[in-house]
Amino acid sequence: MIKTQRYLALTIGPILPTMELAKSTRAMWTASYLFSYIMRQILWQFREHQFLVPNVDEDGSEFTAGNHAGLFPDRFICLHNGSDDDFKNLNDTINTTVNQVADLIGEDLGNEDLREYFQNYLRCYSMEIELDSNINPITEIYQYLDTLELQPLFNNSEPKSYVSKFLEEPFKNGQRNFLVTQAYEDFIKRDGNVQKVRFNSIPEISTAELSKLVFESDVTPDKKLYWKIFRNEKNDDALMFQELVKHKVNDNKIELMRYHKYIAVIHADGDYMGKIISELFLDNNKEINDRFKQFSKALFAFAKASVKVIEDFGAVPVYVGGDDIMCFSPVVNSGKTVFDLCNEIDKTFYTYILQNEQLKPVLSQVDKAPSLSFGISISYYKHPLGEALAESYRQMRYVAKEKRNSIAFRLQKHSRSYYEASFLKPGFDTSGNIKREGLFGKYFLDLLRSSISDDSFLSSLQYRLNDNQVLLAAIIDDETAIREFFNHNFNERVHENSLFVQNVCEGLIEAQKEYGDPGKSIAAMHAILRFIQFTHQKATDE
Repeated sequence: MIKTQRYLALTIGPILPTMELAKSTRAMWTASYLFSYIMRQILWQFREHQFLVPNVDEDGSEFTAGNHAGLFPDRFICLHNGSDDDFKNLNDTINTTVNQVADLIGEDLGNEDLREYFQNYLRCYSMEIELDSNINPITEIYQYLDTLELQPLFNNSEPKSYVSKFLEEPFKNGQRNFLVTQAYEDFIKRDGNVQKVRFNSIPEISTAELSKLVFESDVTPDKKLYWKIFRNEKNDDALMFQELVKHKVNDNKIELMRYHKYIAVIHADGDYMGKIISELFLDNNKEINDRFKQFSKALFAFAKASVKVIEDFGAVPVYVGGDDIMCFSPVVNSGKTVFDLCNEIDKTFYTYILQNEQLKPVLSQVDKAPSLSFGISISYYKHPLGEALAESYRQMRYVAKEKRNSIAFRLQKHSRSYYEASFLKPGFDTSGNIKREGLFGKYFLDLLRSSISDDSFLSSLQYRLNDNQVLLAAIIDDETAIREFFNHNFNERVHENSLFVQNVCEGLIEAQKEYGDPGKSIAAMHAILRFIQFTHQKATDE
Protein backbone atom coordinates (compact mmCIF):
# COMPACT_ATOMS: atom_id res chain seq x y z
CA MET A 1 0.00 0.00 0.00
CA ILE A 2 1.38 3.42 -1.01
CA LYS A 3 1.82 5.81 1.89
CA THR A 4 0.75 9.44 1.72
CA GLN A 5 2.18 12.64 3.13
CA ARG A 6 0.48 15.97 3.78
CA TYR A 7 2.18 19.27 2.98
CA LEU A 8 1.65 22.98 3.48
CA ALA A 9 2.76 25.45 0.82
CA LEU A 10 2.68 29.19 0.31
CA THR A 11 3.43 31.64 -2.49
CA ILE A 12 3.36 35.42 -2.06
CA GLY A 13 3.20 38.33 -4.48
CA PRO A 14 2.73 40.33 -6.64
CA ILE A 15 6.49 40.85 -6.88
CA LEU A 16 7.08 41.97 -10.47
CA PRO A 17 4.05 44.31 -10.66
CA THR A 18 5.19 45.91 -7.41
CA MET A 19 8.76 46.36 -8.66
CA GLU A 20 7.39 47.91 -11.85
CA LEU A 21 5.95 50.71 -9.70
CA ALA A 22 9.46 51.69 -8.60
CA LYS A 23 11.23 54.62 -10.26
CA SER A 24 14.52 54.54 -8.34
CA THR A 25 17.06 51.97 -7.21
CA ARG A 26 16.06 52.37 -3.58
CA ALA A 27 12.36 51.99 -4.41
CA MET A 28 13.09 48.85 -6.40
CA TRP A 29 15.08 47.43 -3.50
CA THR A 30 12.20 48.28 -1.14
CA ALA A 31 9.70 46.55 -3.41
CA SER A 32 11.79 43.39 -3.53
CA TYR A 33 12.80 43.36 0.13
CA LEU A 34 9.18 43.81 1.21
CA PHE A 35 8.27 40.32 0.04
CA SER A 36 11.41 38.75 1.44
CA TYR A 37 10.56 40.36 4.78
CA ILE A 38 6.98 39.05 4.72
CA MET A 39 8.20 35.53 3.98
CA ARG A 40 10.85 35.86 6.69
CA GLN A 41 8.24 36.76 9.30
CA ILE A 42 5.97 33.86 8.32
CA LEU A 43 8.83 31.35 8.24
CA TRP A 44 10.02 32.53 11.64
CA GLN A 45 6.66 31.67 13.18
CA PHE A 46 6.61 28.30 11.39
CA ARG A 47 10.30 27.49 11.92
CA GLU A 48 9.56 24.36 13.97
CA HIS A 49 8.07 22.71 10.88
CA GLN A 50 10.18 20.48 8.67
CA PHE A 51 10.87 22.42 5.48
CA LEU A 52 11.68 21.09 2.04
CA VAL A 53 12.34 24.57 0.64
CA PRO A 54 13.79 26.96 1.62
CA ASN A 55 16.35 25.98 4.22
CA VAL A 56 15.19 26.77 7.76
CA ASP A 57 17.56 25.62 10.50
CA GLU A 58 16.44 25.11 14.05
CA ASP A 59 18.99 27.63 15.32
CA GLY A 60 17.29 30.37 13.28
CA SER A 61 20.58 31.56 11.73
CA GLU A 62 18.79 32.54 8.51
CA PHE A 63 16.72 35.12 10.37
CA THR A 64 19.61 37.28 11.56
CA ALA A 65 18.95 40.94 10.81
CA GLY A 66 21.42 42.85 8.69
CA ASN A 67 21.09 40.85 5.47
CA HIS A 68 21.25 43.73 3.00
CA ALA A 69 19.45 41.82 0.26
CA GLY A 70 16.28 39.80 0.39
CA LEU A 71 17.36 36.19 0.99
CA PHE A 72 13.97 34.57 1.36
CA PRO A 73 12.15 33.27 -1.73
CA ASP A 74 8.51 33.88 -2.52
CA ARG A 75 7.54 30.23 -1.87
CA PHE A 76 7.88 27.57 0.76
CA ILE A 77 6.92 23.93 1.16
CA CYS A 78 6.90 22.16 4.53
CA LEU A 79 5.53 18.99 6.05
CA HIS A 80 2.12 19.17 7.69
CA ASN A 81 2.57 18.65 11.44
CA GLY A 82 -0.47 16.37 11.69
CA SER A 83 -2.62 18.78 13.65
CA ASP A 84 -6.11 19.52 12.39
CA ASP A 85 -5.38 23.21 12.96
CA ASP A 86 -2.08 23.34 11.08
CA PHE A 87 -3.47 24.82 7.85
CA LYS A 88 -5.67 27.23 9.82
CA ASN A 89 -2.64 28.32 11.84
CA LEU A 90 -0.75 29.03 8.63
CA ASN A 91 -3.52 31.25 7.32
CA ASP A 92 -3.84 32.99 10.69
CA THR A 93 -0.09 33.61 10.63
CA ILE A 94 -0.32 35.03 7.12
CA ASN A 95 -3.14 37.39 8.08
CA THR A 96 -1.35 38.49 11.25
CA THR A 97 1.89 39.12 9.34
CA VAL A 98 0.15 41.11 6.62
CA ASN A 99 -1.57 43.25 9.27
CA GLN A 100 1.73 43.83 11.08
CA VAL A 101 3.42 44.88 7.84
CA ALA A 102 0.45 47.11 6.95
CA ASP A 103 0.76 48.79 10.37
CA LEU A 104 4.50 49.39 9.88
CA ILE A 105 3.94 50.85 6.42
CA GLY A 106 1.04 52.91 7.73
CA GLU A 107 3.28 54.30 10.48
CA ASP A 108 5.95 55.24 7.94
CA LEU A 109 3.32 57.00 5.83
CA GLY A 110 1.87 58.98 8.69
CA ASN A 111 -0.26 56.65 10.82
CA GLU A 112 -2.48 55.48 7.99
CA ASP A 113 -4.76 52.47 8.62
CA LEU A 114 -3.79 50.21 5.73
CA ARG A 115 -4.81 46.74 6.89
CA GLU A 116 -7.74 46.36 4.50
CA TYR A 117 -5.69 47.83 1.66
CA PHE A 118 -2.81 45.37 2.01
CA GLN A 119 -5.05 42.40 2.71
CA ASN A 120 -6.49 43.11 -0.74
CA TYR A 121 -3.20 44.08 -2.42
CA LEU A 122 -0.93 41.22 -1.36
CA ARG A 123 -1.41 37.84 -2.99
CA CYS A 124 -0.70 35.25 -0.33
CA TYR A 125 -1.91 31.91 -1.65
CA SER A 126 -1.61 28.96 0.71
CA MET A 127 -2.51 25.35 0.16
CA GLU A 128 -2.76 22.06 2.00
CA ILE A 129 -2.23 18.94 -0.07
CA GLU A 130 -1.83 15.22 0.45
CA LEU A 131 0.39 13.35 -2.00
CA ASP A 132 1.37 9.74 -2.52
CA SER A 133 4.90 9.02 -1.35
CA ASN A 134 5.94 8.16 -4.91
CA ILE A 135 5.21 11.72 -6.13
CA ASN A 136 7.93 14.37 -5.99
CA PRO A 137 6.34 17.05 -3.75
CA ILE A 138 8.42 20.00 -4.98
CA THR A 139 7.72 19.34 -8.66
CA GLU A 140 4.03 18.64 -8.04
CA ILE A 141 3.31 21.47 -5.61
CA TYR A 142 5.17 24.07 -7.68
CA GLN A 143 2.75 23.36 -10.53
CA TYR A 144 -0.18 24.07 -8.24
CA LEU A 145 1.46 27.26 -6.98
CA ASP A 146 2.05 28.38 -10.58
CA THR A 147 -1.69 28.05 -11.18
CA LEU A 148 -2.60 29.89 -7.98
CA GLU A 149 -0.38 32.82 -8.94
CA LEU A 150 -2.43 33.35 -12.08
CA GLN A 151 -5.48 34.30 -10.03
CA PRO A 152 -5.88 38.10 -10.02
CA LEU A 153 -6.75 40.17 -7.00
CA PHE A 154 -8.44 43.53 -7.26
CA ASN A 155 -8.08 46.16 -4.58
CA ASN A 156 -11.39 47.96 -4.25
CA SER A 157 -10.73 49.41 -0.81
CA GLU A 158 -8.79 52.49 -1.92
CA PRO A 159 -8.22 54.18 -5.29
CA LYS A 160 -4.91 55.54 -3.98
CA SER A 161 -1.73 53.52 -4.44
CA TYR A 162 -0.21 53.37 -0.99
CA VAL A 163 2.38 50.94 -2.35
CA SER A 164 3.80 53.51 -4.76
CA LYS A 165 3.80 56.09 -1.99
CA PHE A 166 5.65 53.77 0.37
CA LEU A 167 8.29 52.83 -2.21
CA GLU A 168 9.38 56.41 -2.79
CA GLU A 169 8.29 58.82 -0.07
CA PRO A 170 9.68 57.36 3.18
CA PHE A 171 13.20 58.19 1.98
CA LYS A 172 12.52 61.91 1.73
CA ASN A 173 13.58 64.44 4.35
CA GLY A 174 15.98 62.03 6.00
CA GLN A 175 13.37 59.40 6.85
CA ARG A 176 14.08 55.65 6.61
CA ASN A 177 11.38 53.02 6.32
CA PHE A 178 11.22 50.00 8.60
CA LEU A 179 12.72 47.69 5.93
CA VAL A 180 15.94 49.72 5.73
CA THR A 181 16.19 49.75 9.51
CA GLN A 182 15.91 45.95 9.58
CA ALA A 183 18.11 45.15 6.58
CA TYR A 184 20.92 47.54 7.51
CA GLU A 185 20.83 46.98 11.25
CA ASP A 186 24.57 46.21 11.28
CA PHE A 187 25.39 49.58 9.68
CA ILE A 188 23.10 51.45 12.04
CA LYS A 189 24.66 49.83 15.11
CA ARG A 190 28.14 50.64 13.83
CA ASP A 191 27.48 54.26 12.86
CA GLY A 192 24.76 54.97 15.40
CA ASN A 193 22.94 57.09 12.85
CA VAL A 194 20.02 55.71 10.85
CA GLN A 195 19.96 58.87 8.73
CA LYS A 196 23.21 57.87 7.02
CA VAL A 197 21.90 54.51 5.91
CA ARG A 198 20.06 54.31 2.63
CA PHE A 199 20.12 52.43 -0.66
CA ASN A 200 22.59 53.99 -3.10
CA SER A 201 21.33 56.06 -6.01
CA ILE A 202 22.24 55.32 -9.64
CA PRO A 203 25.14 57.84 -9.71
CA GLU A 204 26.57 56.39 -6.49
CA ILE A 205 26.50 52.89 -7.98
CA SER A 206 27.67 53.77 -11.48
CA THR A 207 30.61 55.84 -10.13
CA ALA A 208 31.51 53.37 -7.38
CA GLU A 209 35.23 53.52 -8.15
CA LEU A 210 35.17 57.33 -7.84
CA SER A 211 32.66 57.80 -5.04
CA LYS A 212 34.62 55.34 -2.91
CA LEU A 213 37.81 57.34 -3.46
CA VAL A 214 36.03 60.56 -2.52
CA PHE A 215 34.62 58.99 0.61
CA GLU A 216 37.98 57.56 1.70
CA SER A 217 39.94 60.71 0.83
CA ASP A 218 37.68 63.05 2.79
CA VAL A 219 39.47 63.35 6.12
CA THR A 220 36.64 65.10 7.90
CA PRO A 221 34.97 62.77 10.43
CA ASP A 222 31.49 63.20 8.97
CA LYS A 223 32.59 62.84 5.34
CA LYS A 224 31.13 66.21 4.39
CA LEU A 225 32.44 66.14 0.83
CA TYR A 226 30.80 62.80 0.06
CA TRP A 227 27.51 63.81 1.60
CA LYS A 228 27.56 67.11 -0.25
CA ILE A 229 27.89 65.34 -3.61
CA PHE A 230 25.58 62.38 -3.16
CA ARG A 231 23.05 63.49 -0.57
CA ASN A 232 21.84 66.74 -2.06
CA GLU A 233 18.18 67.32 -1.27
CA LYS A 234 17.29 68.04 -4.90
CA ASN A 235 18.32 64.51 -5.84
CA ASP A 236 19.65 65.92 -9.12
CA ASP A 237 21.71 63.23 -10.86
CA ALA A 238 23.34 65.63 -13.30
CA LEU A 239 24.37 67.85 -10.39
CA MET A 240 26.00 64.86 -8.70
CA PHE A 241 28.23 64.23 -11.73
CA GLN A 242 29.16 67.91 -11.94
CA GLU A 243 30.04 68.06 -8.26
CA LEU A 244 32.08 64.87 -8.46
CA VAL A 245 34.51 66.08 -11.15
CA LYS A 246 35.21 69.34 -9.30
CA HIS A 247 37.34 67.59 -6.73
CA LYS A 248 40.73 65.97 -6.53
CA VAL A 249 41.73 62.65 -5.06
CA ASN A 250 45.36 62.02 -4.15
CA ASP A 251 46.32 65.26 -5.96
CA ASN A 252 44.66 64.05 -9.20
CA LYS A 253 41.52 65.61 -10.59
CA ILE A 254 38.70 63.11 -10.87
CA GLU A 255 38.10 62.06 -14.45
CA LEU A 256 34.66 61.00 -15.54
CA MET A 257 34.57 58.14 -18.03
CA ARG A 258 31.69 57.34 -20.33
CA TYR A 259 30.79 54.20 -18.38
CA HIS A 260 30.37 56.23 -15.19
CA LYS A 261 27.07 57.48 -16.63
CA TYR A 262 25.79 53.96 -17.27
CA ILE A 263 24.47 51.37 -14.86
CA ALA A 264 24.20 47.60 -15.20
CA VAL A 265 21.24 45.56 -14.02
CA ILE A 266 22.00 41.87 -13.54
CA HIS A 267 19.66 38.91 -13.33
CA ALA A 268 20.90 35.37 -12.71
CA ASP A 269 19.07 32.09 -12.36
CA GLY A 270 20.09 28.46 -11.91
CA ASP A 271 20.09 25.87 -14.69
CA TYR A 272 19.24 22.18 -14.38
CA MET A 273 18.09 22.57 -10.78
CA GLY A 274 15.10 20.37 -11.51
CA LYS A 275 17.41 17.46 -12.27
CA ILE A 276 18.97 17.77 -8.82
CA ILE A 277 15.55 17.94 -7.16
CA SER A 278 14.38 14.87 -9.08
CA GLU A 279 17.46 12.90 -8.10
CA LEU A 280 17.22 13.93 -4.45
CA PHE A 281 13.65 12.69 -4.35
CA LEU A 282 14.81 9.18 -5.32
CA ASP A 283 16.94 8.85 -2.16
CA ASN A 284 14.63 6.49 -0.28
CA ASN A 285 17.15 6.03 2.54
CA LYS A 286 16.17 9.42 3.97
CA GLU A 287 12.96 10.99 5.17
CA ILE A 288 11.35 13.24 2.56
CA ASN A 289 12.39 16.53 4.21
CA ASP A 290 15.98 15.35 4.79
CA ARG A 291 16.41 14.52 1.10
CA PHE A 292 16.26 18.19 0.13
CA LYS A 293 17.79 19.76 3.25
CA GLN A 294 21.46 19.79 2.18
CA PHE A 295 20.58 21.23 -1.21
CA SER A 296 18.43 24.00 0.32
CA LYS A 297 21.18 24.68 2.86
CA ALA A 298 23.84 24.90 0.14
CA LEU A 299 21.71 27.34 -1.86
CA PHE A 300 21.23 29.57 1.18
CA ALA A 301 24.98 29.54 1.90
CA PHE A 302 25.66 30.42 -1.75
CA ALA A 303 23.18 33.30 -1.52
CA LYS A 304 24.84 34.81 1.55
CA ALA A 305 28.31 34.44 0.00
CA SER A 306 27.07 36.05 -3.22
CA VAL A 307 25.88 39.12 -1.33
CA LYS A 308 29.45 39.68 -0.14
CA VAL A 309 30.89 39.13 -3.64
CA ILE A 310 28.42 41.64 -5.07
CA GLU A 311 29.06 44.27 -2.39
CA ASP A 312 32.85 43.80 -2.57
CA PHE A 313 32.66 44.69 -6.27
CA GLY A 314 30.83 47.92 -5.48
CA ALA A 315 27.50 46.60 -6.73
CA VAL A 316 24.30 46.56 -4.70
CA PRO A 317 22.26 43.37 -4.24
CA VAL A 318 18.49 43.69 -4.47
CA TYR A 319 17.48 40.05 -4.22
CA VAL A 320 19.62 36.96 -3.72
CA GLY A 321 17.35 34.01 -3.03
CA GLY A 322 19.18 30.75 -3.57
CA ASP A 323 19.98 30.52 -7.28
CA ASP A 324 17.92 33.61 -8.14
CA ILE A 325 19.89 36.89 -8.17
CA MET A 326 19.17 40.49 -9.08
CA CYS A 327 21.52 43.42 -8.44
CA PHE A 328 22.62 46.85 -9.65
CA SER A 329 26.26 47.21 -10.63
CA PRO A 330 28.76 49.72 -11.95
CA VAL A 331 29.87 48.81 -15.46
CA VAL A 332 33.51 49.10 -14.43
CA ASN A 333 35.11 49.32 -11.00
CA SER A 334 38.86 49.49 -10.39
CA GLY A 335 39.80 47.84 -13.66
CA LYS A 336 37.20 45.08 -13.50
CA THR A 337 33.95 44.97 -15.45
CA VAL A 338 30.46 43.73 -14.75
CA PHE A 339 31.45 40.55 -16.59
CA ASP A 340 34.18 39.95 -14.02
CA LEU A 341 31.53 40.28 -11.32
CA CYS A 342 29.41 37.62 -13.02
CA ASN A 343 32.49 35.43 -13.26
CA GLU A 344 33.12 35.83 -9.52
CA ILE A 345 29.51 34.90 -8.73
CA ASP A 346 30.01 31.88 -10.97
CA LYS A 347 33.09 30.86 -8.97
CA THR A 348 31.08 31.20 -5.77
CA PHE A 349 28.40 28.93 -7.22
CA TYR A 350 31.11 26.43 -8.14
CA THR A 351 32.46 26.46 -4.57
CA TYR A 352 29.15 26.19 -2.71
CA ILE A 353 27.28 23.89 -5.08
CA LEU A 354 29.55 21.89 -7.39
CA GLN A 355 32.26 21.41 -4.77
CA ASN A 356 29.86 20.77 -1.89
CA GLU A 357 30.82 17.41 -0.37
CA GLN A 358 27.25 16.75 0.76
CA LEU A 359 25.96 17.16 -2.79
CA LYS A 360 28.62 15.20 -4.66
CA PRO A 361 26.75 11.87 -4.43
CA VAL A 362 23.65 13.32 -6.11
CA LEU A 363 25.69 15.37 -8.59
CA SER A 364 27.34 12.16 -9.77
CA GLN A 365 23.90 10.81 -10.70
CA VAL A 366 22.74 13.62 -12.99
CA ASP A 367 23.76 14.08 -16.61
CA LYS A 368 23.88 17.89 -16.52
CA ALA A 369 25.78 19.83 -13.88
CA PRO A 370 23.86 22.76 -12.34
CA SER A 371 24.99 26.18 -13.52
CA LEU A 372 23.94 29.82 -13.66
CA SER A 373 22.67 31.89 -16.58
CA PHE A 374 23.09 35.68 -16.50
CA GLY A 375 21.26 38.53 -18.18
CA ILE A 376 22.78 42.03 -18.15
CA SER A 377 21.22 45.30 -19.23
CA ILE A 378 23.56 48.30 -19.46
CA SER A 379 21.87 51.64 -19.96
CA TYR A 380 22.31 55.40 -19.55
CA TYR A 381 21.61 56.70 -16.07
CA LYS A 382 18.51 58.60 -17.26
CA HIS A 383 17.04 55.53 -18.95
CA PRO A 384 13.85 54.32 -17.20
CA LEU A 385 14.92 51.85 -14.55
CA GLY A 386 11.86 49.66 -15.07
CA GLU A 387 12.79 49.19 -18.72
CA ALA A 388 16.37 48.31 -17.78
CA LEU A 389 15.07 45.77 -15.27
CA ALA A 390 12.76 44.20 -17.87
CA GLU A 391 15.58 44.02 -20.44
CA SER A 392 17.95 42.38 -17.98
CA TYR A 393 15.33 39.77 -17.19
CA ARG A 394 14.63 39.23 -20.89
CA GLN A 395 18.32 38.69 -21.61
CA MET A 396 18.49 36.10 -18.84
CA ARG A 397 15.18 34.33 -19.39
CA TYR A 398 14.87 34.31 -23.16
CA VAL A 399 18.47 34.53 -24.43
CA ALA A 400 20.89 33.06 -21.88
CA LYS A 401 18.44 30.41 -20.68
CA GLU A 402 17.95 29.20 -24.24
CA LYS A 403 21.51 27.84 -24.23
CA ARG A 404 21.90 27.44 -20.45
CA ASN A 405 25.12 28.23 -18.55
CA SER A 406 25.33 31.43 -20.58
CA ILE A 407 25.70 35.15 -20.20
CA ALA A 408 23.74 37.57 -22.40
CA PHE A 409 23.94 41.36 -22.44
CA ARG A 410 22.59 44.42 -24.18
CA LEU A 411 24.19 47.85 -24.01
CA GLN A 412 21.74 50.59 -24.95
CA LYS A 413 23.42 53.90 -25.56
CA HIS A 414 22.11 57.35 -24.77
CA SER A 415 21.30 57.68 -28.49
CA ARG A 416 18.90 54.68 -28.14
CA SER A 417 21.05 52.55 -30.46
CA TYR A 418 22.26 49.29 -28.93
CA TYR A 419 24.34 46.18 -29.40
CA GLU A 420 24.08 42.82 -27.73
CA ALA A 421 25.64 39.36 -27.60
CA SER A 422 25.46 36.12 -25.66
CA PHE A 423 28.19 33.67 -24.71
CA LEU A 424 28.43 30.21 -23.25
CA LYS A 425 30.31 30.36 -19.95
CA PRO A 426 33.04 27.87 -18.99
CA GLY A 427 31.40 24.47 -18.67
CA PHE A 428 31.85 21.97 -15.86
CA ASP A 429 31.05 18.29 -15.63
CA THR A 430 29.12 16.88 -12.67
CA SER A 431 32.40 16.30 -10.81
CA GLY A 432 33.20 20.00 -10.98
CA ASN A 433 35.95 19.64 -13.59
CA ILE A 434 36.13 22.22 -16.36
CA LYS A 435 35.32 20.76 -19.77
CA ARG A 436 35.12 23.91 -21.92
CA GLU A 437 36.36 27.47 -21.55
CA GLY A 438 34.77 28.85 -24.69
CA LEU A 439 34.85 32.37 -26.11
CA PHE A 440 33.83 34.00 -22.82
CA GLY A 441 36.20 32.18 -20.47
CA LYS A 442 39.16 31.86 -22.78
CA TYR A 443 39.23 35.16 -24.69
CA PHE A 444 36.57 37.71 -23.73
CA LEU A 445 37.72 38.16 -20.13
CA ASP A 446 41.37 38.41 -21.24
CA LEU A 447 40.49 41.01 -23.87
CA LEU A 448 38.63 43.04 -21.24
CA ARG A 449 41.73 43.13 -19.07
CA SER A 450 44.03 44.25 -21.90
CA SER A 451 45.74 47.60 -21.55
CA ILE A 452 44.85 49.80 -24.53
CA SER A 453 45.98 53.40 -24.60
CA ASP A 454 44.91 54.31 -28.14
CA ASP A 455 41.16 54.44 -28.77
CA SER A 456 41.79 54.86 -32.52
CA PHE A 457 43.39 51.40 -32.54
CA LEU A 458 40.06 49.83 -31.54
CA SER A 459 38.19 51.90 -34.13
CA SER A 460 40.63 50.81 -36.83
CA LEU A 461 40.36 47.17 -35.81
CA GLN A 462 36.56 47.24 -35.91
CA TYR A 463 36.57 49.07 -39.25
CA ARG A 464 38.77 46.48 -40.89
CA LEU A 465 36.75 43.58 -39.59
CA ASN A 466 33.53 45.22 -40.76
CA ASP A 467 35.02 46.14 -44.14
CA ASN A 468 36.09 42.52 -44.69
CA GLN A 469 32.98 40.88 -43.29
CA VAL A 470 32.10 39.02 -46.52
CA LEU A 471 35.62 37.61 -46.79
CA LEU A 472 35.71 36.63 -43.13
CA ALA A 473 32.38 34.84 -43.42
CA ALA A 474 33.69 32.88 -46.40
CA ILE A 475 36.87 31.66 -44.66
CA ILE A 476 35.76 31.52 -41.03
CA ASP A 477 35.68 27.71 -40.92
CA ASP A 478 39.31 27.55 -42.08
CA GLU A 479 41.44 28.35 -39.03
CA THR A 480 44.63 28.66 -41.08
CA ALA A 481 42.98 31.13 -43.46
CA ILE A 482 41.63 33.23 -40.57
CA ARG A 483 45.08 33.44 -38.99
CA GLU A 484 46.61 34.40 -42.34
CA PHE A 485 43.99 37.11 -42.74
CA PHE A 486 44.98 38.65 -39.41
CA ASN A 487 48.70 38.32 -40.13
CA HIS A 488 48.26 40.05 -43.47
CA ASN A 489 45.87 42.81 -42.38
CA PHE A 490 47.45 43.64 -39.03
CA ASN A 491 51.15 43.55 -39.80
CA GLU A 492 51.93 47.19 -39.06
CA ARG A 493 54.44 47.87 -36.32
CA VAL A 494 51.71 48.93 -33.87
CA HIS A 495 50.03 45.53 -34.33
CA GLU A 496 53.18 43.44 -34.53
CA ASN A 497 53.18 40.66 -31.93
CA SER A 498 50.04 42.20 -30.43
CA LEU A 499 48.54 39.79 -27.93
CA PHE A 500 45.27 41.71 -28.19
CA VAL A 501 45.03 41.16 -31.97
CA GLN A 502 46.01 37.51 -31.53
CA ASN A 503 43.24 37.07 -28.98
CA VAL A 504 40.74 38.71 -31.33
CA CYS A 505 41.81 36.29 -34.05
CA GLU A 506 41.58 33.22 -31.81
CA GLY A 507 38.38 34.55 -30.29
CA LEU A 508 36.78 34.74 -33.73
CA ILE A 509 37.78 31.12 -34.38
CA GLU A 510 36.34 30.12 -31.00
CA ALA A 511 33.17 32.08 -31.71
CA GLN A 512 32.57 30.10 -34.88
CA LYS A 513 32.96 26.85 -32.92
CA GLU A 514 30.38 28.13 -30.44
CA TYR A 515 27.81 29.64 -32.80
CA GLY A 516 28.41 27.69 -36.01
CA ASP A 517 27.17 30.72 -37.93
CA PRO A 518 29.52 33.26 -39.57
CA GLY A 519 27.14 36.18 -39.09
CA LYS A 520 26.60 35.49 -35.38
CA SER A 521 30.32 34.82 -34.80
CA ILE A 522 31.44 38.09 -36.40
CA ALA A 523 28.63 40.03 -34.65
CA ALA A 524 29.71 38.63 -31.26
CA MET A 525 33.31 39.75 -31.84
CA HIS A 526 32.08 43.20 -32.90
CA ALA A 527 30.01 43.45 -29.69
CA ILE A 528 33.07 42.53 -27.62
CA LEU A 529 35.23 45.16 -29.31
CA ARG A 530 32.53 47.82 -29.04
CA PHE A 531 32.16 47.13 -25.33
CA ILE A 532 35.92 47.32 -24.78
CA GLN A 533 36.04 50.61 -26.69
CA PHE A 534 33.11 51.87 -24.59
CA THR A 535 35.09 51.23 -21.38
CA HIS A 536 38.00 53.36 -22.71
CA GLN A 537 36.00 56.43 -23.73
CA LYS A 538 35.73 59.66 -21.79
CA ALA A 539 32.35 60.96 -20.61
CA THR A 540 32.68 63.80 -23.13
CA ASP A 541 32.62 61.24 -25.95
CA GLU A 542 28.89 60.63 -25.38
